[in-house]
Amino acid sequence: GNGYGDISADLPVLDVQGKLVLPGLIDNHYHFWNINDGTTLLKRGVTSIRDPGVAISMGMNFKEAIALGIIEGPDISCGPLIDGLNGYRPKSDVEISKPENAATLVRALKAQGVDAIKVYFMFNPDVLRAIIAEAKKQGLLVTGHIGVRTSWNEAIDAGVDGLCHI
Repeated sequence: GNGYGDISADLPVLDVQGKLVLPGLIDNHYHFWNINDGTTLLKRGVTSIRDPGVAISMGMNFKEAIALGIIEGPDISCGPLIDGLNGYRPKSDVEISKPENAATLVRALKAQGVDAIKVYFMFNPDVLRAIIAEAKKQGLLVTGHIGVRTSWNEAIDAGVDGLCHI
C-alpha cells in the first residue's frame, strides 16, 4: 500500500508539511456575467459558485464550457430568475402567475440543465408554494429574493432553501 488507505496510487501526493492547506472557497452569490471571471475566481481560491438569477443561455453555456475545459472557471450551480406577472425586473427569464403551471415550468428548467432557481419579488404565495414543491421533487434548490407579495416567513414555511438580499 501507499500508506493512505484506499487512495489510488495514481493520485499525486503533495508534501505540505509546514504549509497551510485551505479547501476551495464557495461564493454563494456570484453573478458570472463575464467569461474572463473564471480565471480570476480560481486564482483567488474560489472553486465553486452559486449564480442565482442568471440568464438560462448564458449560465448553461458557461457551465458547459467550464465542464468541457474550454474556459477556466469554478464549478457553477445556477438557474434563472423567475417572477410573478409584472415582475420587478424587466429581464426576468420567466414570469408565472398560476400554480397549476409550476410543475411544467420547473421540469422544463431542469431539462435545460438548471440546478437552482431564484424566485423574485412578485410571486403570490400559492404560486411560490407550487414552484418550491415541484423543485423539491426534481431535486432543485430554490433561493428567494422576495418580500412584496409573499413574506419571508411564508417562503420559509413553503420550504425555500435560501433567502438573499434581505
